Order: sequence, then C-alpha cells, then structure tokens
Amino acid sequence: MVRISSFLIFLPTLILTTLATPSQPTLIAVPIRFLTWNLRYDSLPNSIPINSTLSHLPHHLPLDSSIIPYASPLELPWSTRRLSVAREISFNRPDIICFQEALQRQVTDLQELLPGYEHIGVGRDDGKTKGEYEAIFWRRDRVGLMEGDWDTFWLSGTPMEPSKFLGAGSVRSATRGRFMVYPASSSGYGGYDDDATEIKKRSNVTRTDQGKELTVICTHWDDQSDAQRKLAGSLVRMRGAHELATTGNPVFVLGDFNSPRQGVDSGGYQIITGKAEEVKVNETFEYNFGGVKKGWGFLDLAEETHPVGRSGHAFTFTGFKRQGSMDVSRIDFILGSQVGTNSSEAQAQGNGWKVERFRVGENWYDQEGMASDHRPVYADVLVG
Repeated sequence: MVRISSFLIFLPTLILTTLATPSQPTLIAVPIRFLTWNLRYDSLPNSIPINSTLSHLPHHLPLDSSIIPYASPLELPWSTRRLSVAREISFNRPDIICFQEALQRQVTDLQELLPGYEHIGVGRDDGKTKGEYEAIFWRRDRVGLMEGDWDTFWLSGTPMEPSKFLGAGSVRSATRGRFMVYPASSSGYGGYDDDATEIKKRSNVTRTDQGKELTVICTHWDDQSDAQRKLAGSLVRMRGAHELATTGNPVFVLGDFNSPRQGVDSGGYQIITGKAEEVKVNETFEYNFGGVKKGWGFLDLAEETHPVGRSGHAFTFTGFKRQGSMDVSRIDFILGSQVGTNSSEAQAQGNGWKVERFRVGENWYDQEGMASDHRPVYADVLVG
C-alpha cells in the first residue's frame, strides 16, 4: 500500500500518476469511475420490449413550445424509465456500476442497452433469478473480473444462504467481486478507449494481466429495521476487512444503506465506518471472515473528496415527488477501505487510493419523467 500524490504525468497513450512514499519506488495509479444507483424496482411491469421502445423514439428534436418542463413526478413503468437510465450511463461511462433493486428484467434490459458491459449478481430471494439483484456491471474495455471470483452473501443470521432477517421488510444481500482495472487512455475518467463491444469478455482475467486489483461490494440494506441495518453494517465491514487483509488491495462498498450519517437510523452507517461497535454475527461467518481491528472502518468518499471536487446534489433519495416537496435524504454511499485505524496510520502507509471527484447526479431532466426515486452517485478515484 502506498500513498497517492496528485502530480500527473501526461503521456501520449496513458494517464500516469505517481504513487510513492519517500522510502518506496514510484508506481502507476489507474483512474476509475464508480457509480451506485438504486433503480427502483419494476413496480409497474408490462411486456413492452426494448425494440418497441426504440422504434417509437422521435427522430427530430421537439419544438421548445411543446415541452412542458418537469411535467410530472409520478412513477413511470420501467419500460419508460430504462432509456433514461441507459442514457445517463452511456454519457458518463462509469467503469464499475453497482445497481440496487434491479429485478431480472431490469438487469437483462440494461445488459442489452449497455453492450460494452458485463455483470454479476443473483436474485436475492432465491440466489438465482427471483427478487431484486445487487448487480455489479463493469466496462469491458477497462475492467475484468479476477478469475471468476465473486459471490453473494445475505445480511441475516444465516449469511451463506438466501434468508431474511427477522423483523426486516425484505430479504437483503450483498454481491462481492474482485476486479482488475486496466490503464485508461488519454481521455481518463469515463473516456473512450477501445470500442468495448469489440473486446472479448473479461470475466476470468488472471493476475498475469497488467492492471490494478480491487474488491467491490454492492449492497442494499433494509428500509424498516434498524437492527437489520446494524447487522448489515457489521457483516459488510467484516467481509470488507477480510478482503483487505487477504488481498492487500483496496476494497470499495457501494449501495443504498437506508442509513444516514446521523440521527436515529444511522446505526448501520456508524458501524461500517468504525464509529460504533459491530453487533454479533453468525459464528461461521465470523470464523471465516472475522478478525477486524476495533475501530477500523470504511471511509466515506464524499467526505474524503476535496470541496472543489464535490459537485451536484447533497441528497441521494428524492422519492417520486415534485421539487420543493421531495422527502430528501442521503442514504446512498460509496466507501473505501483504509489501512490503519486512525489518521496517523493512514498518513504513514496510505490507503492505495485517492478520490478526486464526487458527484450526486440527476434523476429528473426537464423533458423526461423521473428515472428513479434515487439519484445516481459517482466517484472518480485513483487506485494504485
């Protein structure tokens, strides 16, 4: 692990960043753009195929006088919302995406609309296709899945099988994957490298490939049970610390926590960030993944970003309501692992990453309906 400096060296084909401590050699940092987005599950299903949606798109811009800005905040069927989601992603070109609440149809639609991506994940209700996915998508031209290494665990008393925490509103889970990120072209974050649709699938890359390794955990915690959120924070924190200890590479957690930074519902957030003690977890899970240091926790990338690099909205959840009457909250997060349990340790050793920009994007453009009741959350990170 090394500390990251912000000095950039521009070369014709790569963006290189020096990563070094005084006693260590210079290494190369790789830029990566993360996105987490709760899509809102397909609560108004229909059988309209993608081809039908595409065929009905107008080929000319509408007259300005015909547009009613922000016409309605009402929830629309997924078949109407899916193009708004795909357009947002196609324009911003995140390298790794964590989706929450995506049902199988939504995952399948996005895979079709985003052909340059691959994905992992299962339906949380049965570990196959039933229920919502905590799906991880990655750009094929920038990222590869390490040796097919991924799994799902459940945020309950029996984490290794599909199960629901007693008192929770829904089954809750997390998807974990190990990835390799390849150097970017001169366009850097979100930039164009090769045509991703022409690159072979990267779902089984090996450590002989050149790139930077990291672990990603995509998760969604309960909206009704604070006890479940505390357990979820404990389980994900433990699994993330284990990944850091066993791989020596950074770990990032992305998702909808339903737990804000402060207040009566913040217990899960407080635990995963090391500000509160974890609760008791399944003994087998602790045997396999335990040993996390007291006081260790993940860092909130919004807080770690310099104020100049923070942009967009403050809140990530809006509901399907008009601006000014939205029930807003910040419950969607991107977190990164830290080496030590305090700032002096991190200062001495570095965390192996540096966040440069953080943005809460838009879920409602003036000529479209709302894409989701959550806003997309982005982070641009250098990994070394």
